[in-house]
Amino acid sequence: MKLKTSHILLASAALIFLSNGERVRGSLEKGEAIRQEQSSFNDYIRQNRTKARMAEKLSKVALDRYRNNCILVRTAKTTGEDYFSEGTRVMNPRLSQTLRPGAFICNSLGDTAIVSENGTIADIARITMTDQEEFKQLLSQR
Repeated sequence: MKLKTSHILLASAALIFLSNGERVRGSLEKGEAIRQEQSSFNDYIRQNRTKARMAEKLSKVALDRYRNNCILVRTAKTTGEDYFSEGTRVMNPRLSQTLRPGAFICNSLGDTAIVSENGTIADIARITMTDQEEFKQLLSQR
């Protein structure tokens, strides 16, 4: 079998194609990694925006609870001002007793919640920075 120029050209093209195939594959993998990174970042941004909208809505709930004369309480754990956390027991500082389930409670730090059936904090809503002025006015009126 004689080697023709066309055979040499085909063999050269095949070698070039094979040697570039690895680079092309690597480039495609890098592109996919970048797309996944961008997708993850976009998801992160979307989640943060959702959390911000939820915080704004909860702040309005907290303001309504202050307007409706929520009971100012302290946590039983510290008997001082502390941010609310789910499941913590609360007490009425004037009476030193637990509160009835369903009562709206609040503190001077801008937290509001509802007393659960077992006498703990549930359904927390906090005042956001945008509502601080109105919160301060409501607190000073009390």
